[in-house]
Amino acid sequence: MKINNAIIIFTLAVLSTGCFAPINSVFESAKMLEDGEIDLQGSYSTYYTTFDDDDFSSGNTNNNIGVGVGYGVSDKVNMKLRYERINIKAQKFTFLDDEIGGGNSHLNYFELSGKFQLKQDKIAFSLPLGLYTQQLDESALFVLDPRFIFTFSKNDKFEFNVIPKAHIFIGDGVGIMPGLNLGLAFSNDLNKWAIRPEIGYDFYFTFGVGVNYYLDSNKGR
Repeated sequence: MKINNAIIIFTLAVLSTGCFAPINSVFESAKMLEDGEIDLQGSYSTYYTTFDDDDFSSGNTNNNIGVGVGYGVSDKVNMKLRYERINIKAQKFTFLDDEIGGGNSHLNYFELSGKFQLKQDKIAFSLPLGLYTQQLDESALFVLDPRFIFTFSKNDKFEFNVIPKAHIFIGDGVGIMPGLNLGLAFSNDLNKWAIRPEIGYDFYFTFGVGVNYYLDSNKGR
């Protein structure tokens, strides 16, 4: 794999005209799972481009369905495995120099992440490693997605999250794409479950909602 020395801001093939929007949703807070606790997550998100492109319908680039499972290694370190199916709206798009057609095309996204507590219930750092591919035995695009998570909450029914981040793509070159997410959480008890609407921007607009359910939970998320 050749890694270019130049750092590109927004010009990798994966982000070019007639392509798809990368994963930008998070659906998390800075609050940690305790040792042995499990987080089950489902999500739906939709992405829109701000660029004119005849291949896209009304600016909608892709709609994603996701699932995830998190595990509390300790009350200061969590791990999470995540999958999203990226349903692409373009009539054709380019992925790793291959042109793919059809309005029902899709990609698979797999992510393994670690989340680390910096300030209890308020600030965390996460470093996910993601992989985009059509098939597991075919070419793949890797991405690091470092992010800080800032959580503001006064009770176990509502919270507000600010998540600055960056996508670092590793393919035929290296590209950096900054992003920002703003998320809410609603519940009658955030210790047990949460509905998480979220918006984001990384040169694409993201709108989505996640649902989290916590097994053997005894503190807020």
